[in-house]
Amino acid sequence: MSLKCKECGEDLKLVHEGKKVYLICENCGNVIKAKKEKKVERRKLSKEEQIEKIKEYMRKRKIPLETIDLEAEVDGSLTFEENLKRIKEKLKVIDDSIVEDEFNEEKAEILMNEHLRKVMQEEFQKDIERIKKKSTPELDKYFRVLKEMIKIVVKSDLTGLIIYGDAGLGKTFQVLKTLGEMGLKVQEDYVYISTHITPLELYNLLYKYQDRIIILDDCEKLLEDLKTVGILKSALWSSVGKRYVFYYSTTDKREAPEQFEFKGKLILLFNRIPSRYKEVIDSLMSRVLTYKLDFTYEERIKIMYELCKLYNIPFEIVDYIKERTSPATDNVNFRTLIQLNLIYKYYKQNPSELNGSGWKVIADDMFKQNTDPIMEVVCELIKSGLPVKEQVRRFTEKTGLGRTSYFYYKAKLNGKVKSWNEYN
Repeated sequence: MSLKCKECGEDLKLVHEGKKVYLICENCGNVIKAKKEKKVERRKLSKEEQIEKIKEYMRKRKIPLETIDLEAEVDGSLTFEENLKRIKEKLKVIDDSIVEDEFNEEKAEILMNEHLRKVMQEEFQKDIERIKKKSTPELDKYFRVLKEMIKIVVKSDLTGLIIYGDAGLGKTFQVLKTLGEMGLKVQEDYVYISTHITPLELYNLLYKYQDRIIILDDCEKLLEDLKTVGILKSALWSSVGKRYVFYYSTTDKREAPEQFEFKGKLILLFNRIPSRYKEVIDSLMSRVLTYKLDFTYEERIKIMYELCKLYNIPFEIVDYIKERTSPATDNVNFRTLIQLNLIYKYYKQNPSELNGSGWKVIADDMFKQNTDPIMEVVCELIKSGLPVKEQVRRFTEKTGLGRTSYFYYKAKLNGKVKSWNEYN
């Protein structure tokens, strides 16, 4: 989409300074300011008044008045805005050198979004080329904050850390890697648990490793039981300094006393934070450091290129992922890369099957299954740079869904919610 300069006919360039938007012709220096559309006249103008205003419009733009018969063309039953639009269209048909030089904020927004999207896409591609050229992977810069928070919890008086975010983004890998880099040893300094745990099992576990760092992975279910949440709260915080954990029961399966002092630390890893018992969970999270590990689609792709260097994976695989997926595709994560690499190796070792390119067939099917067509519509509308009002209109037209659904899917695309219940 481009506009021509009415002085010399060259393309106008979009320039924005804060909230101000201009169109500038670099050839002749002509400047056009973006401005809002004029409000509809409260009083309907008479035909004579409309003709006079249109003449004023033509004089201002140096369009000869004899170019068009205004008396014949102006319809007194229409508003001034409607007649002006008709006259503009006829003027362009009569003389295509007549260029519209009024530019409203809606058009400016579209042009600006197109410009920014192009710049961001170019930068994204440049970043990928830079990553490919460097022989040494630079993964740590994407996980710097997370690694520092792990170190702080281990070395300070803080009692715990909650890390949450989509599966397959490296939560577990980074925790274990960082602890290893700090010289900590599994079983001696920390234990790693990844299984379903009942309240009683959690209590026994805390007692058994009461002076060590306990890592609980994929433990969303813990937050869906008020008993386990209560035990975790006691283990992580106490207003009197010492953290006493209690479990009163007559069961013979309890391996710990009814109460004990927990002196260790907890690192809890979640793919998501359940919405049930929100107030109780918020109280738990307030007791520790919390960190959401989240990457944009572009960041995920760049990290995959870094992982290629670390695990000797062909760049060709990430090139294909980038070509065939979008932010609307679920599960574009680092596990996807590892899985596709194994499939890639299989077909390279068995070239007679699907001409050795079967991995692409498998990949396409995986991506297709993980792409929500409605999310894809929202993704394309956001990319379009159209004003939000127009995006909503087109969304309802294409999907048959309402305005609320549009904003739900947009929030889901941006990673702010996972389900309709969370959105509501």
